[in-house]
Amino acid sequence: MNEIQKQLNGIYLEYLNKLTSDGELRNKLEIDRISPPVLINIDAPYAQYAEADIKILYIGKENNGWMSRKNQEEYGLNQNFTETEIFLNALLKLYKKFNLGRKYRRAFYTFMDLLLEKFKINNRKPGILWSNLIRLDCVNKKNLSESDKLKEKVFELDENNQILREEIAILKPDIVVFVTGPNYDHFLKKSFPGLKMNQLRDFKPREISILEHDSLPKTSLRIYHPGYHNRLGRDYKSKLTTLIHDFHFDAL
Repeated sequence: MNEIQKQLNGIYLEYLNKLTSDGELRNKLEIDRISPPVLINIDAPYAQYAEADIKILYIGKENNGWMSRKNQEEYGLNQNFTETEIFLNALLKLYKKFNLGRKYRRAFYTFMDLLLEKFKINNRKPGILWSNLIRLDCVNKKNLSESDKLKEKVFELDENNQILREEIAILKPDIVVFVTGPNYDHFLKKSFPGLKMNQLRDFKPREISILEHDSLPKTSLRIYHPGYHNRLGRDYKSKLTTLIHDFHFDAL
């Protein structure tokens, strides 16, 4: 097993132990009220992260459903969430098989493709991994009150998103792109106490912010969620990937 994955697995087991030791969260996992967390497997074929010369961490808002009952049975979980090593192994298999959404043409994944392609110029070999700002998600998103309470509880349980800070420390990305939009800045600031959100050129901070924190690399940006990009013009995605690319090399 890759040394990076060993380190990730260590923090993931600790995280899963926190979750499953909480009776309410464990019960909601068992009855499919909340979806399990997205946990990174660097062996996902599309990622090409370990051997990359530019490492990108692409961070979304929250799970949009993850690990169905069929997935649980396929990976031998059988809803036994208290056996955290089995739980972790199932989540890692799912991440690898999902392969950063290669089978999907949703805006979230197609923008990831565009970003990766932008950094391939000049014979560079970029790699990319996907994570989420918020790890657990209510299956029934219509209940906004329950969803909001879940997010706050998970943050409190994990010392305001310690798992994400530790992921970044282990993965050592050159670039971190939060495609979380301005409405999740509250959770960003909780995750990175003392975070500075600076303006980039003449862009409004709601659209793009430079993130400055000791836990983040110099090239760290928060942008609109890709689902919103089409509203901003046909060429917006291309211009945005160029902007991220140029900002990174200007920052070096």
